[in-house]
Amino acid sequence: MLETRVWNAAGSQHKVRQTRRGKQRTEGVLRMAADLFLKHGYDQTSVDEVIQRTGGSKSHIYREFGDKEGLFLAAVKYLCAEVQLPIETLDVSKMPFEVGLRPPSQTLAGQHLALQRLVFAEASRFQRIGETWFAGGPDVSHGIFSRFFAQAMQAGQLRRAEPDLMARLYCDMLSGYNLYRVRPGTREKPSPAAPSARSTPRSTCFSMGMQRSGASRSEQP
Repeated sequence: MLETRVWNAAGSQHKVRQTRRGKQRTEGVLRMAADLFLKHGYDQTSVDEVIQRTGGSKSHIYREFGDKEGLFLAAVKYLCAEVQLPIETLDVSKMPFEVGLRPPSQTLAGQHLALQRLVFAEASRFQRIGETWFAGGPDVSHGIFSRFFAQAMQAGQLRRAEPDLMARLYCDMLSGYNLYRVRPGTREKPSPAAPSARSTPRSTCFSMGMQRSGASRSEQP
């Protein structure tokens, strides 16, 4: 038997004992629910549709997630982890700074847009959703870029600055335009490739401003 932690709509965890097969079934339900929530939103996604596509029963979903809101919260947590995983596992330590900056930037800009749209649409109804997204999304991204910038500064590739601040500014550069596009009321939805394509000139611009070409004013005597 395996022990799994699941979340309910109130944001609290409880432990569920599962067989390996049961855990696989729960993960399949979560993947399908996440996909449906992304495509159709909260109101247009039903527990019945998730069950129809994955098998199982309502009792299984309610036991694992509490209710539809609990399933939604778990799906957002799952999507946050899915977006961050490719960034966390990238090894750019041996690349020049600008080259190493591009892959995580493209991954973040390209995969996060649909999730932002979903969270922004539902955050006013479900406060816990916004908190979950921020803790598992932007906060994690800031930490990843902060560590990357700190390493580059130690290696002499970047001017000395506060890594955390630089990470937040850079993430704002990547996501700022997209945040306007995902706000309710905007009709045009950018193609999935558009955010990734826009991330390259932004990473180049940031690199040009931060790369060390000589002493900065604060370092000059």
